[in-house]
Amino acid sequence: MRPKQRAITAAAGALAAAMTLSACGLISGSSSSTYQSTTAANGAGSSSDPMSTPSASMMSSSRGGMMEVKDTMLGLILTNPHDMTVYYYTGDKKGSGVSSCMGSCAVAWPPVIAPVRLPAGVKLAGPIGYIVRPNGQHQVTIDGYPIYRYVGDKAPGQTNGNGIGGKWWVVKVKKSASGSGGSTSGNSGSSGSGTGGGW
Repeated sequence: MRPKQRAITAAAGALAAAMTLSACGLISGSSSSTYQSTTAANGAGSSSDPMSTPSASMMSSSRGGMMEVKDTMLGLILTNPHDMTVYYYTGDKKGSGVSSCMGSCAVAWPPVIAPVRLPAGVKLAGPIGYIVRPNGQHQVTIDGYPIYRYVGDKAPGQTNGNGIGGKWWVVKVKKSASGSGGSTSGNSGSSGSGTGGGW
């Protein structure tokens, strides 16, 4: 083989090797990115506390849907940004950082997803936060309990889920006197209809 041909062959070999290394690097980088995204979605690398407190990006006062307060026969209750009643489940363990409502349960009782905001002056039984569900969704919590809505409620203000199984209850709230818009106060431990449940 003549020197010129040997040089061309060597150059071609070097180019092929470089392309192989580049391809390997791309695959490696892609796998790493996928792993990091999956890890982040599942909450790995976060605080060891299973019950997360709201971060600026999750519970900002300027981001997320606005939760609402509705005056019903059960008293003042919390609704989601679409005015549908929200509930907590006593089958969940307070502050555990996990929801026990999965599968078909979550179909009937869809989780309320962060980020959300609260109207000014609203007081709850405890702090608002979120947990990370197995699918990576951030579910809103109140006082350590994940909150849900009920598919049996077909219109705003309905509370058809309240008391089901003796474990599902509306989230009762009260407005402080310092709240904006001439807020009223409600008894978070009582019900206008005389039924139990709620905080």
